[in-house]
Amino acid sequence: MSNYARLLLLPVLCATLAACKPAASPPPVIEVMATDYAFVIPPKIPAGLVTLNFVNHGKELHFASIQRLSKDVTMDQIRAKLDSPEPPDFIDESQGGQVGLVSPGESAQVTVKLVPGKYFIACWIPAPDHAPHAAKGMTSIIEVVDDKAGERSEPASSVAIALKQTGVDLPKEFKAGKQTWKIVNETGNAQANGIDIVQLAGGKSFEEAEVSLNQGDFSPIAAAFGGAGGAGPSNTAWLTVDLKPGDYWLHTNVPDPAAPAPAKDQSPKTIALKFTVK
Repeated sequence: MSNYARLLLLPVLCATLAACKPAASPPPVIEVMATDYAFVIPPKIPAGLVTLNFVNHGKELHFASIQRLSKDVTMDQIRAKLDSPEPPDFIDESQGGQVGLVSPGESAQVTVKLVPGKYFIACWIPAPDHAPHAAKGMTSIIEVVDDKAGERSEPASSVAIALKQTGVDLPKEFKAGKQTWKIVNETGNAQANGIDIVQLAGGKSFEEAEVSLNQGDFSPIAAAFGGAGGAGPSNTAWLTVDLKPGDYWLHTNVPDPAAPAPAKDQSPKTIALKFTVK
């Protein structure tokens, strides 16, 4: 075959052969450090699938809620709204992600998809004086920029969890060790796809943990290994943790369909499940 004939054939081959497509790259890893009470995070991060490596260097539990700003606001304007009972009008709750509870000295990796824009990052866990960490300055504004990096591959996962309006599909058994969970939101609600995972302290029952944690008391927690939430286009998040044997409590932000209707001034009861790691 002549070189000219090969050139004519090349577009046909490229349309059918995966080798002609650039290989998808893994998501970039963004380091997020938590202290008491501040975040250390790059001011600009790339759009698309990104992995947030969250490390808690503080002495308290921390987490990171990352939500897109729907309009330009200053940090002073944001802080002025922190104590307001009304939800801020500058947050686009359909875009963002979260790294759930992480104990002091622990870390977690969460992969989410972020669209370009400015984002507000905050920790809402109450301090010993009951004030949220955000009110103590644990807030920041970052910019997500389109870096034209091309397609990124999804993390390989060994555990699949589906969040549904009727409940949560969990595996029949959980094994200890480092693993990545793929968390898929099938509720139709972009905000109902978050989970938190905590290991219970020795002697604490699941019932005690549920009551205590709902009241903001974290004493039943032996260790919190992070959580995940991926609002926005993908409605999927990947959580990488290193689990130790023991009893765990998994909390979601999916409303419990079996719970009584909440009062007007109350939030709906959400689904909490127990599982054991062997």
